[in-house]
Amino acid sequence: MRRTGPPAWKCLAVVAALAGACGAPEPYRPLRAGDPAPVLSLPSLDGERFTLEADGRPVLVVFWATWCAPCLEEIPLLEELHAAGAARVVSVALDEEGEGAVAPFAAERGLPYPVLLGDEETFRRYDGLAIPYTVVLDGALHVVSTYRGRLDPEEIERRLARAAARAEGTTDPHGG
Repeated sequence: MRRTGPPAWKCLAVVAALAGACGAPEPYRPLRAGDPAPVLSLPSLDGERFTLEADGRPVLVVFWATWCAPCLEEIPLLEELHAAGAARVVSVALDEEGEGAVAPFAAERGLPYPVLLGDEETFRRYDGLAIPYTVVLDGALHVVSTYRGRLDPEEIERRLARAAARAEGTTDPHGG
């Protein structure tokens, strides 16, 4: 019998955290505002390796899976933010079945942003515990904040305003 679903990822997150404490290549350390983002270089659904590089625009690195209901509920908001140019959306799928599960879903849905095939190591380096999980980066790829759970439209707009203000070298109009 094959096991899938949230309980498996909760276990994997604990195992990944323990592996970090026991000598994994990069020790576990929580992400903090102002930290440079961990390297993000993963295979994408287009068959190429995607490497996140700074281009001055805020970035949302979104960890999700096709079986995760809250993850699927936030897709319309991510599509809207992407279409409006409010942020670059980089989607990291964590399905155990990999491309076999993710590619048909992304094609059917017509996801307009990069869809990467994630792994436990990347999720751990980005301080992931459970999904959905979003890391907000400024245009220089420094952490602005992390967001655990389904995105709230007003809150993510505030966080993106903070990221944009950093890129412009100004003060965040919302006090951050």
